[in-house]
Amino acid sequence: MSNLIKKGIVALAMLIGVSSPAMAELIVSKELVTNQYFENGSYAGWSQVSGSSALRRYTTVDGVNRYYWLGGKSGYSVIQSRKNMIYDESINAGLIGAGAVNFDFNVLLNSWSGDSDRVLAKVAFYDHSGALTAQYNTGWTSRNSWGQYTISGTVPMDAVSVSVLLYADRKSGTNNDGYVYAPSLNLSVTDQVALDTYGSLVVNAPAMLGAVSIGLMGLSGAAGRRKKLKKD
Repeated sequence: MSNLIKKGIVALAMLIGVSSPAMAELIVSKELVTNQYFENGSYAGWSQVSGSSALRRYTTVDGVNRYYWLGGKSGYSVIQSRKNMIYDESINAGLIGAGAVNFDFNVLLNSWSGDSDRVLAKVAFYDHSGALTAQYNTGWTSRNSWGQYTISGTVPMDAVSVSVLLYADRKSGTNNDGYVYAPSLNLSVTDQVALDTYGSLVVNAPAMLGAVSIGLMGLSGAAGRRKKLKKD
């Protein structure tokens, strides 16, 4: 990403931080995965990328059934939960652009002891054009008991969208027995100076978010024109 766009993101997002009425009560963390427990057998918030899916009940909490995901009967299955952090979740673009937003991904993985089916979970970040900027995964596992996996890091400064992807790979048998339970992606900010400068992690200013988008498109176009002029 060009310096022009980086500077523009920071400037526009600072405007959001200054304008937001939520600054009095700073929000410093937010969960981004919707329906992480596939409650009552629902796939709401998730979309099938490849293969098929199935759900099995894991537990019941306060009368609500919680399920774990598996790859159905497909040889290879992928499902994802994708969010535009700025538009869908109102995450402060200034904090992202300043490199001040941390992420913590947590998930439980398992597979069936009767075969060598395997499972993997991934977090992927994308810029405003949809290009991949960074990705992190748990690595494939064929473990035969539930185990917790954690990935932590900093949200890339040019990230706009993020996906949580679950993979199951069948090696034998009828079912694709790669199991995933309770995927969680939490964003947080611990840098008080950044919070004082840019405001809350979550910004309640839809109009200003629109201004950021328009500004980014304009800056992107300007950067492209500068490159053309230099090339000619």
